[in-house]
Amino acid sequence: MKYFDTKQFPFGKKLPDAVYLHVSALPELPANAQRAVAEAVRIAKPGRYDLLKFTKDGTRVSLLAYPGFMDEGFPVLATAWTVDLSTGAGVVRKYSSNPPILHRKETFLSPHHPRHAEFARLTQQTEAAGLFTDLNRIGMLAFWQEHLRKKGWRVVGNKLVRA
Repeated sequence: MKYFDTKQFPFGKKLPDAVYLHVSALPELPANAQRAVAEAVRIAKPGRYDLLKFTKDGTRVSLLAYPGFMDEGFPVLATAWTVDLSTGAGVVRKYSSNPPILHRKETFLSPHHPRHAEFARLTQQTEAAGLFTDLNRIGMLAFWQEHLRKKGWRVVGNKLVRA
């Protein structure tokens, strides 16, 4: 059974197998997606979470904790709760050593979000600096930090500055 249809989502970071959104976008999603999140929360009983991951097959929702989402330019994933809505099974995964990080934060927000433009500027700065190379590796914290260091950049809040 399909519990939601990601094709109905008006925005979000769309990848081949899933769509990611910030929790602030939930009221703008179809009612069935909102119900799916409520059910995932009921099953997983997560702590604080910042992003939602909806699989394109319409069966799984993940609740992702990026504690620094608003304040860090490239926040790290701390915990992920994933719920299979068809079975009711939930899995939790904690990240500590070399966690995944986020890029292009504005893509997770509604275009109406008050910080969308700020995050888009960071993406534009990062692209202009040529830092979005080696896409298969920049999604992990250790490589990203080393990549920034080698290129002579550092991140201060939501700004990219010369080291």
